[in-house]
Amino acid sequence: MLDDAARTLATGKNYAALTTLFPDGRPQTQLVWIDAEGDELLVNTEIDRRKYRNAKQDPRVTVTLLDSANPYRYVEIRGRVVGE
Repeated sequence: MLDDAARTLATGKNYAALTTLFPDGRPQTQLVWIDAEGDELLVNTEIDRRKYRNAKQDPRVTVTLLDSANPYRYVEIRGRVVGE
């Protein structure tokens, strides 16, 4: 369940850092566009991107939502990709 702070950052004009895992377990982090719908985060990517292939292979991800107005404010969410 997304709390109010996460939902506010996800639906605002902010970026997020998405971390996925390569098949060998190494992490990969990229800045992405983010949004929220209900209690789910929506991440913008294309199916030919490495982050998409990583998440298909291993759905464990971490998303760090960054507040563009205050660099000291962020929310980190750890979870699994549940759909596309």
